[in-house]
Amino acid sequence: MSKIYRLTQHPTIAAILSQIAQEKPAVVETTIEIQQIPAPTFAEAERAQWVANRFQQLGLVDVYLDPLHNVYGRLPNPTATGSKPVIVSAHTDTVFPAATDLAIRREGNRIYGPGISDNSAGVAGLLWLAETMTSRSLQAPQPVWFVANVGEEGLGDLNGMRAVFKRFGRAAQYVVIEGGSLGHIIHAGIGVNRFKIHVSAQGGHSWAHFGHTSAIH
Repeated sequence: MSKIYRLTQHPTIAAILSQIAQEKPAVVETTIEIQQIPAPTFAEAERAQWVANRFQQLGLVDVYLDPLHNVYGRLPNPTATGSKPVIVSAHTDTVFPAATDLAIRREGNRIYGPGISDNSAGVAGLLWLAETMTSRSLQAPQPVWFVANVGEEGLGDLNGMRAVFKRFGRAAQYVVIEGGSLGHIIHAGIGVNRFKIHVSAQGGHSWAHFGHTSAIH
């Protein structure tokens, strides 16, 4: 019997899981509300402020935004004795440019719109978890921080999570919520190597200098 299965059988957790179906519509609408706020990488400020306001409304404490617009909020837990915190995060940025039409459409039980799954659903899940824990006064042995981080996509180079790690270091656990991976638990980290390459060549006009070496090639 897996540890996850045993956890689902705990009376408190079982009661919460039984209510998910009732709360699902609200989570979906929150997902859409988040998706409607443009948040391309390096321009997450508006969405970050929205999340910070929600953190405060949900009763998280020590809520603040760092210079990158990562949003932090701590679960109120005066009995936490662990020195290393648990970090639960979801990234706020999206791959879509600021001018993208964010209109959604509904077809049956499906909702289509830029950035719905990556990662508006993840941020909505983060908020739902925070609300679930604060509203039920759920406690944990370690301090629990909820973080909406920036710079996950492309040229962001994980700068938001790098800042989070710089602050918390080797925490007790890092849990990352990705909307595109709902229903899956991935328990191993993926290494990332990024390279910036500069290439010089003769180049020139594609017609007048045909045959010259191309830096692109």
